[in-house]
Amino acid sequence: MDKGGFRGKKARDTLINRNLRLVINNAKKYKNRGLSFIDLISEGNAGIMKAVQKYDVSRGFKFSTYATW
Repeated sequence: MDKGGFRGKKARDTLINRNLRLVINNAKKYKNRGLSFIDLISEGNAGIMKAVQKYDVSRGFKFSTYATW
């Protein structure tokens, strides 16, 4: 997605926006373990952005599986 120009950036942003619910659901699992819920969501958002950069569709994994693992 790095070489896609405007379309690549738009695809990246769409992939991030479509998986924000995944971040919320995963953050709920770690609630009451020392960090506030907002901090968990913030860390999850940073993680999902990193996962989008590293994701390789040719490996055959769903993005949600890759991002969660």
